[in-house]
Amino acid sequence: MKNRSLLLSILALGGLMLTLPFQSEAQSGEKLFQQNCASCHKIGGGRLVGPDLANVNDRRDKNWLYSFIKSSSSMIEEGDSIAKAQYKKFNKTRMPDQNLSNKEIDAVLSYIEKESPDQSEQKATAQDSQKDQKKEQAPKIAGQAKVGIKLFTGRKRFKNGGPSCVTCHHVKNDKILVGGGRYAKDLTRAHDRLGEAGIRGMLKNPGFPEMKEAYDDDTLTQKEIAHLTAFLKKADEERLSQAGMDMSGGFLIWGGIIGILIAFGIIALVWSKRRRNPVEHKIFKRQSEG
Repeated sequence: MKNRSLLLSILALGGLMLTLPFQSEAQSGEKLFQQNCASCHKIGGGRLVGPDLANVNDRRDKNWLYSFIKSSSSMIEEGDSIAKAQYKKFNKTRMPDQNLSNKEIDAVLSYIEKESPDQSEQKATAQDSQKDQKKEQAPKIAGQAKVGIKLFTGRKRFKNGGPSCVTCHHVKNDKILVGGGRYAKDLTRAHDRLGEAGIRGMLKNPGFPEMKEAYDDDTLTQKEIAHLTAFLKKADEERLSQAGMDMSGGFLIWGGIIGILIAFGIIALVWSKRRRNPVEHKIFKRQSEG
């Protein structure tokens, strides 16, 4: 009897040990998904910034997924037809490159497969999501645009001390007297490209490595996200009536070139004048007159 109980205990322990790797992979996949994907993608909830990833394992070849997740930009530049179509379909918003190994991608894909609804359920969920999106499109602003522009430009500091958005981004707006940075994408039409849900998701859980690093320990509050979203929505709606600097072209480049040319011109003028009237000549003239 004792031997039988011992045998059952060993079998139970062995079964538990066999399931641990799968549980660990699922947990790892969920964590990786939340860290790297959740700001732009849903699983069965419809489109966000990027496509719904439900059952993506059935729609795409695994090797293609490895390549696209690691560097979608490379695939677009190389002319991959699916990558180019996705880029065009989603408002030419490129998915940031993900520094993930094949094993980590496998864990994410396993989590997506586990969370994906069946086809009929997914269709119903997508329809519900579209209805929710229509409701969200009603004229309702949770935050205040006038507070959002202060947060964007740094005139009002973020509660947790993160850097102001204008450090890296520009928005065409008459109230932004000095143009924003060109390090990252112009956000004038961010609301048109991403929608309110996309902006909120990106600000809550940044999908771009530089942005993620900048706000990793300085996350934005829900109220700050609401204010910034309200400002970006208003900026998009009013962009055609704004006379502010448009940073989408080569303004800074040409401005820099013109500034350098003006500086060289001033230096040349001063140097030319000094050559015509050298210091030695002035000293000699004073001594001869004295």
